[in-house]
Amino acid sequence: MTVLAGARVVTPEGILDPGWVRVEGARIAAVGHGRSPTSGTDLGGAWLLPGYVDLHVHGGDGGAVEVSADGLARSVAFHRRHGTTRTLASIVTGQIDAMAAAAGWVADAVGAGPTPTGHVVGVHFEGPFLAAARCGAQDPAAIIDPDPEVMARLLAAGRGTVRMVTLAPERPGALDLIAQVKTAGAVPAIGHTDAHYADAVSGFAAGAAILTHTFNGMRGLHHRDPGTVGAAR
Repeated sequence: MTVLAGARVVTPEGILDPGWVRVEGARIAAVGHGRSPTSGTDLGGAWLLPGYVDLHVHGGDGGAVEVSADGLARSVAFHRRHGTTRTLASIVTGQIDAMAAAAGWVADAVGAGPTPTGHVVGVHFEGPFLAAARCGAQDPAAIIDPDPEVMARLLAAGRGTVRMVTLAPERPGALDLIAQVKTAGAVPAIGHTDAHYADAVSGFAAGAAILTHTFNGMRGLHHRDPGTVGAAR
C-alpha cells in the first residue's frame, strides 16, 4: 500500500486541496479530502492528476512513429516524461508498405506491455483514405480511394492492435470501409474530409464514432451547411 498525501488532487468532481490518494497494487483504492487517515508520502502541495491518455501521437523528441521502432520508442518515452501514461500511435498517410511496416512495430510495442519508458495501446491509421483537398500535413500523393483489400492488409499488419482509422466519408466506398473497420473492432473516425453535412451524417450512421482533430482538416461550420462538425453527436 502507498499513500500520497498533502497534494492538490484533481478528480472528476473537483480539486481536493489538500487531498490524499491510497494505492493498493496497481489500483487506486481510495481518494479523500483533508489529512490522510494513515501516514504516507507528503507531496507538499504538488498537483496530483490522472495519467494522460493520448489518442493522437506522431512523434516526439526527434523520433517519429512511422520512421522506425526506435523512433516510436523515443517518442513514447518523451511523452511519458511529461505525463502521458497511454499512447495511441498515429501513422500518417504514406506508401502502403511503409504504413504496414510501421503498424508491425507498433504491434510489437503493444505486445511488450507497459515499460518504464511508456505504454503503447495500439495503432491509429490517419489515412490513406482521405480528401486531398483537406490533406493538411498528409502527403496528397499517397492518398488513395477507399479499397477494402488495402484496408484488410493494414488491419492485418496491426495484428489485432488497430484501435482507430481516420477516413473521409464522402469518398466513394468509404461507408463500406467504415463498416469494415468497425467489424474489425476498431473505431472509425472522420477527419481530413471535405464532407458536407449529409456525407458526415452518412458516415456516422455507418459506424463512425469520433472526429480527428475537430474543426481542423475539414469543411467549416456554416449556417447553410453545418458540415462535419455540425453532424457530429
